[in-house]
Amino acid sequence: MLCCISSLWSQPTFDFDETGLENTLNTAQKEGKLVFYMVYASWCPHCHKMKEGIFPDPDVAALLHTNFIVGAQDVEQPGGRATARKYNVTSYPAFVVLDPQGTVLYGFGGEFSKSDFIKELQDASNPEKQLPYLRKAFQNQVSDANRCLALILALKKANLPTGEIAAAYLATQAKSNLATSLNWKIIANGVTDVSTREFQYVLKHQKEFAAVSSDQRVARKIENIISESLKIPAQKADTIAYHKQRALIQSLKLRKADSLVYVYDKIVYEKVKDWKSYQRATLQATPEFDWNNYQDLRNTAGIYLSEIKDETALKQAILWSKRATQLQESKDGYLQTALLYEKLPDIPNAITAAKMLREFCERVGFGTKEADDLLKRLQ
Repeated sequence: MLCCISSLWSQPTFDFDETGLENTLNTAQKEGKLVFYMVYASWCPHCHKMKEGIFPDPDVAALLHTNFIVGAQDVEQPGGRATARKYNVTSYPAFVVLDPQGTVLYGFGGEFSKSDFIKELQDASNPEKQLPYLRKAFQNQVSDANRCLALILALKKANLPTGEIAAAYLATQAKSNLATSLNWKIIANGVTDVSTREFQYVLKHQKEFAAVSSDQRVARKIENIISESLKIPAQKADTIAYHKQRALIQSLKLRKADSLVYVYDKIVYEKVKDWKSYQRATLQATPEFDWNNYQDLRNTAGIYLSEIKDETALKQAILWSKRATQLQESKDGYLQTALLYEKLPDIPNAITAAKMLREFCERVGFGTKEADDLLKRLQ
């Protein structure tokens, strides 16, 4: 009876080969199968849902075991980061299909329903949906828009570069013929670099492309390309590459470009702890781009509280902190303003701000210990 109950409670599981990619490829070579490799993170809820809810399903498991040697790698375990870099994994879970020699045939990522996941597995097993076939078909006829788009979409799904493919196709097209619906799809999915001829053409012919898509889609594409150009070097804290891209983007003289430069300036200077540059960038741009964003105002003022010593700059941070609290009252906001005054130092105004903190806490039913302790320190 206990055995029956235990069997009812137990959930089916799926066994992955987690001994490393090299061992998985060796097994695939021996058995003459493709490799299906999952890169995941133990802290990722989507990964858990796939591992525990989708992979063990009998239909999914049967399809996987029939067509693939299935391996997995936790990105936080030894070798995980290297594997993620090798296959351009930036979000989890990521799925890479390889031939036994390690060539990427197909890639995709995210959390899927059973039916959608099965469809991806079927496509991954189909040679005509795999990257080598699509790449060869495109190379045989570079001017074919449909072949170009099919390859770009497959590369994009696998998180692989698309810019060279888009450029090769678009170079075969006369400028007068670029603004078509199909060409826009190629540009929207394939062009990723602000320095390319194609991006510059889109900038100069936004109305023509809007006519075959929409104003919003064209504007969003321009914004996304600018953002991606800055995001990659900013996240890597590669200041040389970042400033090269920054100069190029600022030359566009677009307000949206300037606002994105401001966002990534803060990111890169915070990463490298260049507080002088952080101070210079935020003093210039915060009033213009963040005046109505209470969260960003508070975050920037918080950096000043912890890292900036210049009195003139601290006075500006106090204005930002007060503005953030006007937009969204909070205990943290009142406390931050009081602490900024204390750091300045401006003790009379720090006491006033601490009293406002205490009054707010009483009004909303929060404890007043922090306010009381601060007042005791200040008075």
